[in-house]
Amino acid sequence: MKYTVLIVCSLLLSAPALGQKRSAHPKQGRIASTTDSVAVKIAQLQKTGRWKYPITDMWDDALAHAQKSHKPVIVFNVDFADSASVGFRNRILRDPEVLVYLFEHFECAINDFSVDPPPSVGFDSLRNLGHRLDGLEKGYGIGVRPTAILLRPDSSEIERIAYPNLLTGDQFIARVTEYMHGVGTVERLRQRFWSDTTNFAARKLYLDRLSERSEYDSVVYQLGVIAQMRDHLTEAREAAKQYAYLRMNVEGQTQFVRTWIASLGKSDQDSQDALQGLRDLLEFYQMRKKIDSIAVCYDRIFAFTGVRDPETLNNYAWDLATHSKRWEEALKLVDEAIAAKPTSADFYDTRALAHWSLKQYDAAVHDAQDALAHAKGKDDKSYFKERLQFYKAQLKQSKEPKPAEPSSGSGDGN
Repeated sequence: MKYTVLIVCSLLLSAPALGQKRSAHPKQGRIASTTDSVAVKIAQLQKTGRWKYPITDMWDDALAHAQKSHKPVIVFNVDFADSASVGFRNRILRDPEVLVYLFEHFECAINDFSVDPPPSVGFDSLRNLGHRLDGLEKGYGIGVRPTAILLRPDSSEIERIAYPNLLTGDQFIARVTEYMHGVGTVERLRQRFWSDTTNFAARKLYLDRLSERSEYDSVVYQLGVIAQMRDHLTEAREAAKQYAYLRMNVEGQTQFVRTWIASLGKSDQDSQDALQGLRDLLEFYQMRKKIDSIAVCYDRIFAFTGVRDPETLNNYAWDLATHSKRWEEALKLVDEAIAAKPTSADFYDTRALAHWSLKQYDAAVHDAQDALAHAKGKDDKSYFKERLQFYKAQLKQSKEPKPAEPSSGSGDGN
């Protein structure tokens, strides 16, 4: 579809500070332009049929076009239901100067995972769309959205930009231009690193780019090597931490974080890191409802700090009451918390849950009333009022006579 001058004007008005000149940069290969020159370029692109705003081609379509035009391809892997992708669209893909640059130099495509075609397209079309969307991420190992990926006409990758929403329009054009000239690409960084593996600065640049590209196996390997370095102790310490957390968060293996905690010394920073590590382990287990490991983490936190913090006691009790049948133990913990802080509505709410789990409905109602009495905010009062009504209903139901069991006889004997 060809767009009229009205569309061009609306695009120009939507871009911030477009009436001002943007200075040229010797490394960008970008000529300073004014609003008038951008409008002229858009008009020229319209005449040649190369102006396609908004971008609608998918990545395989753009590669097919590139076979004829011999231009490189730039694909935007996005999810316009996500704020990061929306920010990228608003900041970059609606900037007329960026679009002019892209349409002059690339076959452009967009893979939007928020696309929801109407049911009338049919199941086969939906399945085909899913294959085409997944084909880009799986084929090139793209782990984040948004990502802008540069491809050659033969479909081989030139480079990619993860989270381009963090860039301005000028920065985006500069980054793409550098990559197209082979400056700063992961391949160039890889070559520099392997030419001298003792060069720590080169290794760090290479690692940062691998992390940006979500190349997990390579990142884990490099972190493991840096963690063993004795001539870069600060970097080794940070690498060991990143390595441990990466293995836990990606693979679910917690032993690396536990080992890292055990390796820490007695300094204030080590103590802070160790305590945070225990809390992170606790959160990891809580998300997976592994109650035995949760209990171990709480006990280790108490032992490490030497303090029976009432908030932590209450959280421990809540986890036990919610994810296990250790209700008596939960009561002891929350009783200890209430003794230390008798005005916390949350603590009484936890004890009400434990009493309810033990079918002690009278006690649950009493605790729910105390929780409501100590509630402060409007939302809290509304929540605790609902909980009180629930426990009252449970108490009432428990006192209602149960229906008689059906007779086990065989009938009237006839």
